[in-house]
Amino acid sequence: MTYLRLKQIERTKLLFEEMQAALDNSANAHLLFGRAYEETGFSAEAEEEFRKALAIDGKAPRAHFYLGYVILQHGGSERLAQAREEFERELQLDPQSVYSNFFLGILASTENDHKKAVRYLLETTRLKPLLGEAYLYLGQSQAELGDAGAEKSLRRAIELTSDVSHNGYQIKKAHFILGRLLLKAGKQAEGEKELSLAKDLQAKSLESSRQDLSEILSQVVKSSNDIGAPSKVAGITSSGIIRKSPKTEVTT
Repeated sequence: MTYLRLKQIERTKLLFEEMQAALDNSANAHLLFGRAYEETGFSAEAEEEFRKALAIDGKAPRAHFYLGYVILQHGGSERLAQAREEFERELQLDPQSVYSNFFLGILASTENDHKKAVRYLLETTRLKPLLGEAYLYLGQSQAELGDAGAEKSLRRAIELTSDVSHNGYQIKKAHFILGRLLLKAGKQAEGEKELSLAKDLQAKSLESSRQDLSEILSQVVKSSNDIGAPSKVAGITSSGIIRKSPKTEVTT
């Protein structure tokens, strides 16, 4: 991991090759190496390691999940179908995979297949009742379907969110959707309160984004006369300042 954090990829590969030889080309070792690559920003190398693990053992525990995860996180919209296929393969091997259900639910939601999304996300909340994000996406899809359970899911998402700034203040979505549902139900005061909270969180989200951009620009200015400036800026963006995706636990 030290070599990877220092971006010494060639030394890392040599070390992993030596370790793999000692472990007799183990699928589990490829999974460990793949996770190390993914966690330090080397997505292409991570994907390669996960595929090597599956080539050795097509039923290696969590291998299809990890492959789907790295494709989803770094593959772009044109590879969403590939990510979905890997999560589905993981569920065939392990129906109790929390995050395979979770990401399949999110993918279904993005495709406006909300009935399927609700099915996967309900299973996610059954398997991991304290995963607040699952209730957020569940409530969102339930609201799209006119499901009366949406209000309960959204309130649960809000209740389980201890840090409102998590993932770019995404909990604002729950307050906004809940506010609209309450207004529709004739609960004017409650609905306006939720919409006001959503507006406040949106303002905080925008301010946070401005601060992040200011920090990046400041780093560019300071590094303008430094031959290593491009790599420094790349280091900032890859660290999550621009792309604020949730630090998703990848243990299923």
